[in-house]
Amino acid sequence: MIAVTGSALVWVAAPFAVPFLNGLLPMRVAERSETETSGHQWNIHWSESLPMRVAERSETEHKVRKVIPDPDEKIVAEVSVIDLKPSAGAEHAAADATHQDFSDDPPALLGIFRVRGKERPDWGVVRTKTNLYDAEGRNLGEVPPALFIDFVEFRKSSRGTMALCKLQHKGDRHGPFLIKRTDLSLFTGDYTELSQRQLNNLKEYFKTSGALEERRSEIMLEIAQMNPHYRQYKSAYENYMKHIEMAGDITAQRDDADGLRRSRLDDQLRRMKNEETALKKTYDEIHSKYKAWKAENIDKLPDISSDPEILELRREMRRLAKLLPGMV
Repeated sequence: MIAVTGSALVWVAAPFAVPFLNGLLPMRVAERSETETSGHQWNIHWSESLPMRVAERSETEHKVRKVIPDPDEKIVAEVSVIDLKPSAGAEHAAADATHQDFSDDPPALLGIFRVRGKERPDWGVVRTKTNLYDAEGRNLGEVPPALFIDFVEFRKSSRGTMALCKLQHKGDRHGPFLIKRTDLSLFTGDYTELSQRQLNNLKEYFKTSGALEERRSEIMLEIAQMNPHYRQYKSAYENYMKHIEMAGDITAQRDDADGLRRSRLDDQLRRMKNEETALKKTYDEIHSKYKAWKAENIDKLPDISSDPEILELRREMRRLAKLLPGMV
């Protein structure tokens, strides 16, 4: 669980350890009705991705639209509550996904721009496989890239800035959920103003970029496992991060408490601070050994930039980027 609180302990990033955590959690995304409150039992398991609402333009009038289910959706649910058979029209839309049509309005003319700086976003797309949390910070598992979200607000947490958002599903919004800000591409405007072709291109772009990040993580893990200090480093990192998350959760509880309970939680946080110092020292020592070995053996390690799969995925991203001016 992550703690969504402004007074949580600072989370210390460890870039060398990112690959170690990828894939450790089962893919589990849950859906609930708008009337359910947080803490209810989640009952849907998704195996690949969630469908998003998309709008298709008439060839003669861009204001006439219809909703089409995602063409390539494969969803497995414990409780069968959603019919996800793609229509014939959706299959044709997928086949035409990457053809450029100069009759499409440029996104900029529709008021759609990629968010820069402190601009407020309206919607976004999941960039890479990432963890999904409920509004209280409970980890729900992983979601794949290329999901569309409606932005609600930013929140501070023990893991950095999170976006509170709602996932798009067959024209409906589900959530709210929390996703790391860095794992989203955020935009202004209304994405339903985009043509079906543009939406498909955008989705394909982020599926491809997600595949590239996953391949990079695979290679980085292979490189990490060549390091004789890998196992100790992985263990020290996980212990340290677990302690940081626990401290964040207790800090959130302390902030909501008063009286005797608040005093007891303050005492617990002081004890944990001392424990954190010891864990940090252990982590720093093994991290130094890990980095030293890597620096000494850099010429013997695989070159990620020359991996054939990475190169092909980058070529595909460049091709798709040309169809999405100003958006990627």
